[in-house]
Formats: sequence, C-alpha cells, structure tokens
Amino acid sequence: TEAVEVSRGNGWKSFPEWLQGHLATTAPFPRKEVVPDVGDDSALRRGLVVPIGVNGEGGVVAAASERSDFPTPVDEVLLSTAANHAATAFQGARLIHERTRAEDELRKARDELEAKVAERTSQLEQLANEQAGLRRVATLVAQGAPAETLIAVVAEQVAEVLAVPLVSIVRYESDGTATERASFSPAGAMFRVGTRWSVEGTNVVAHVRDSGRPARIDDHSGLTGMIAELVRNAGIRSTVGIPIVVAGRLWGAMVVSTTEPDPLPADTEVRLADFTELAGTAIANTEAQDEVRRLADEQAALRRVATLVAREASQTDVFTAIAREIGQLLGTEEIRMVRYVDDSTAVVVAGSGDREGVFPDGTRLPLGGGDATSRVYRTGGPARIDEYGGASGVIAAPVRAIGIRSVVGVPILVEGGLWGAMITGTAREELMPRDTEARLGQFTELMATAIANTETRARAD
Repeated sequence: TEAVEVSRGNGWKSFPEWLQGHLATTAPFPRKEVVPDVGDDSALRRGLVVPIGVNGEGGVVAAASERSDFPTPVDEVLLSTAANHAATAFQGARLIHERTRAEDELRKARDELEAKVAERTSQLEQLANEQAGLRRVATLVAQGAPAETLIAVVAEQVAEVLAVPLVSIVRYESDGTATERASFSPAGAMFRVGTRWSVEGTNVVAHVRDSGRPARIDDHSGLTGMIAELVRNAGIRSTVGIPIVVAGRLWGAMVVSTTEPDPLPADTEVRLADFTELAGTAIANTEAQDEVRRLADEQAALRRVATLVAREASQTDVFTAIAREIGQLLGTEEIRMVRYVDDSTAVVVAGSGDREGVFPDGTRLPLGGGDATSRVYRTGGPARIDEYGGASGVIAAPVRAIGIRSVVGVPILVEGGLWGAMITGTAREELMPRDTEARLGQFTELMATAIANTETRARAD
C-alpha cells in the first residue's frame, strides 16, 4: 500500500511526496520530529511528524505550514492528540478484526467438529446395525438352520442394514441359468423363489458368474437380456452383485438394488462381504449335512426295494414300494410309473401321491403331446418340464389342473429296450433339483431288474 493514505491541503504540495519517499526508504519515525523546509519555491515551510502508536507502528500524522513559528507547542499537542486518537482507533479496529476472525475460526472449528461427530455417530450406528445382523445370521449358522431359512434371513438383514428396496440371492445352475433362492423387499418379494433366470445379456449376475468377483451396474438403460429388462421394468437404477463361494466353488450371488437416482454407495461391496461369507458357510454346512442324510436315506430306500426284488415280490408290490420311497426321498407330491404299450398309448402300472384319483392304476394315456411321458417315449432319454403351464397334449391338461408346476421323467429300460417311464411332479414353486433324473435312475434300474425277473419266470412257466 502507499505510505501516504490521506492528504489534505495544498500549502506544501511536495511535502506528501517527500514524506512518502522517506517512509518507503527509511525506518519509521520513532518520535516526534520537525521537518525543515523541503519545498519547491522560496516560501518558508516547516513540517511536523508525530508517530502513531509505539515507535510509529501504526503510522504517522504529519502537518506542514507556512507559519514561521510552526509548530507551536499547541500545534504539537493537537497533532499528538490526533495521533493518540488514531492509535486508539487503529487498536480498536485491530481488536475487532481479531475478535471477528477468532469467532469465525471458532465457529468453523465447531461446525467441523459437529460434522465429524455426526459422521462418526452415523458410522457407529451403521456398524452396530451390521454387527447385529451378522450376529443373527451367525446364530442361525451355529444352530444348523436349513440353508433356505438362513439365506432368506440374510436377504432380509442386508436389506435392512443397507436400506435398499430389493435383495436377491441366486444360485448358478449347471445349464447356465440362475435360480432365485431368496428375495426380500420391504414392500413384498418382487421375484418368486424358485424362478429360473436366463443370465444372457448384460447384468451383474452374469458378470459375477464370469469373473468370480463383485460387479456393479449403475445405469441399465440400453442393456440387453431378460434380467436387464426386468430390472428396468422394476424401476431399478443401481445394482451390485457379490459372489457367494461354497467350499471353494462359486455357488451363486447376492444382488442388492436401489430405485434411488443416486447409485449405491462405493463401500457396498465391502459391507456385503461378511454376509456373503456367512451365507457361504451356512450353505456349505447345510449341503454337507443334507448330502450325508440324503445318501443314507437313499441307500436305505434302495436296500428295501432291492430286498423285495431279491425275494421275487410281484411287480405291483415292487412298483408301489418304489413309488412310495421316491415320494419320501424327493419330496414330490406325485409319482406315476407307466408302460408303453405301443406308439400311441402308455398304461399307468403304479403310482403314489395325494392325487391318486388322477391317472389311477390301469389308466391308458394317449401319447403325442408335449408332456414328459410322451417326450421320454420320443427320445428314449430323460425329460424335464420346469414350467408345466406351457405343456401341451391330453396328458398335460389334467396334470396342470391338479397344480403340478414341474415334472421330471426318466426311461425304464429292460434288457436294452424302452419298457416304460417313471414320472414325478411337484406343485412347489421351487424347481426340482438338477440331480433328480440321476436319483430316479437308480430306482428304474431296480424296476428293470424286477421286470426282467418277472418276465423270465413267466417264460419259464
């Protein structure tokens, strides 16, 4: 800034310039000082400089006059008084400025502290909610809860902890599809458990399956495939998928979605890791227990049927026993065994289930439709219909009428030829496991043995 800030009067025009130059090049005036004439004409002038504050730290008050007696004692007193007033004013202004600055800094520090406390409080509440959810899931794992129960609870806890409107848990199938195993939404489940999804196209389910790593999509516009279309129709904006690993293999994925305009938080993947790890542990435990129990039950059932075959029991007894054992093992509601009479007809030879009034023993079934019985006859191999609502033919209509949703059929081969078929169906929403055909095959082998034994005895007689 300039050395001279305020100047009044024109009696000594060069005095402000001299004063400014002096202050710019020389130390400030530490005390009062009389300035001799430094004018630019013959007129005599004298000046007086009085420092403001100690050693002139606040500046100076300077005056000049043509009077020969300037400065008189009165002049000095007046200028000193003016300098004192200026010093007092400057000091007051400085104090006010410093106080205002201190108040601003204090207010800023308080706001920052409050923001940090609020952020930390939110983090602690979030952590507490996550820990509570994890404890609930861990308790179920320790108690050996069934996998279906546990993953449903996991989906619910994740939806609550992350405050998202939709959480799905899907299992990858060997045929490249994915099955909905759990779905939770505060407004009610959006997707039916047991639904089989095609993962073709662009979606997080496919990304997780292909990479084995977390995946995120924050914009579904323009994406292709069944899942992408469902996501758009549901109003979902952002989706994150996390892999669920069971016994070292990729079992499925947990998918969280939001309909909010803002994408899911950047830490979503990290926050889901503990839940997916618990889900994987629980599924592994349950699958191991179920497999041991299933094998034991299956072997016991096979031994019972094999005993009947070894005793040369009648076909009717053997078939009825097999139907009963299959129903208990697979948990399917309906089992029918048919014999192919010719290219157009199959006859029911045995059955089990609550709806035995439909296709009782001896019923003749016309072949040629899209039902499982006709498909086994046409191909000579297993047949599966996961959505029976689309099956056609005379056999399919009454099956749909009793509420059967999915059906699996396997051939019965006797001495290398197609003798008949074993058909089982369920009304449950969840599709029958992929190993159903193989498990049925073990019983058809026993049936084939019983049939061959009976026919051998008949020929011998």
